[in-house]
Amino acid sequence: MAARFTGNYEHTLDEKGRVIVPRKFREAIARKETSSSLVVTKSPDECLFMYTENHWEVLSLSQENLNKGSADVWQFQRWFHANAEFITPDKQGRILIPERLRNLANITRE
Repeated sequence: MAARFTGNYEHTLDEKGRVIVPRKFREAIARKETSSSLVVTKSPDECLFMYTENHWEVLSLSQENLNKGSADVWQFQRWFHANAEFITPDKQGRILIPERLRNLANITRE
């Protein structure tokens, strides 16, 4: 089973655009995942989604079963995957949120 990220945490971006991944999440990743890489992508609203690499792969494979004849499905898949970034936390547990994703989600410092 993949690590699940639930809850509400408030963190501040540092001057380089990094944010710390909550300890609870880092511990769940270490217990359940084979990779420490994360995938961050834009959600349909002005937020970002974060997945473990393993969960992202499962999600991507599950989308192969969607109706390929639907323009909405194609548009969603292109949008969802085009905005995804693979990110590896540093030794302090921080991830660099790319500027493009920060802008898409209107994330400044707070």
